[in-house]
Amino acid sequence: MFCFTGLVSLDAQTFKNQLYEIWFEEYARDSVKGTSGFETIFVGEVNGTKVVGLNNWYRFYRLEMNNKTNYHGWFNRAKDVHITLQYEWGPFEAFKDAFLMGCSPEFEIAAYTICALSQFKECLFNHTTYQFSMNIETISPPGEMMKITSLAVAQYTGATTTKVTVSQKTTTKGAGDARLQKLVDDMRAADIDRPTHYPDVFQVCQEETPLTADIVHASLLNITFDSFTNTTVFQLALEYLQEIRKRTLNFS
Repeated sequence: MFCFTGLVSLDAQTFKNQLYEIWFEEYARDSVKGTSGFETIFVGEVNGTKVVGLNNWYRFYRLEMNNKTNYHGWFNRAKDVHITLQYEWGPFEAFKDAFLMGCSPEFEIAAYTICALSQFKECLFNHTTYQFSMNIETISPPGEMMKITSLAVAQYTGATTTKVTVSQKTTTKGAGDARLQKLVDDMRAADIDRPTHYPDVFQVCQEETPLTADIVHASLLNITFDSFTNTTVFQLALEYLQEIRKRTLNFS
């Protein structure tokens, strides 16, 4: 079973407030506040001549359809599920970017949040017939809630890694966590916003679905957040985190 930080609240509204801070409140990448986890991962930023983040397939799709990107090709891919690619975004370069494909924003936010809240910040999960490794980077500014800063997702190569927990027990990063995998499967089944058919990677998109429509307008963060926290996917993720939290409290 995954080991989680103490950030998960048993109260749904408190957890929503925490979630907003984790994803949408700005933090300082250098010295001045001006970025957020949502902006980095779902919208994309630039630093010098390089693209930072932009790990969302729908955001890339929108840029591609508006001739804002120059797609160079892919390094590896799992058809309709995941891609590692290289492209230019205007004058800025993404030498090696990666994202899941065909997921809704609520599926991605829920999955990335669960991974970020684990003590490992890395987790393995099966998606369709493929296995993936997900790494989440976070920071914890003094007196503030943890903030998500970056994401790396890749097809799992089969290499096993371990990390020593506070109790000095060597524990795998959740690769064999059946309950976590069931959650991923349940969220996938409840993911009504995901596209049901896409003959080409960036060709078809369901703009009429609520989350996908909201995410186009990155400035409407409150609407996006409220939409996400009213989905079945969010409820499944919350129930899972509350279950783990209760077990932790009972154990202690």
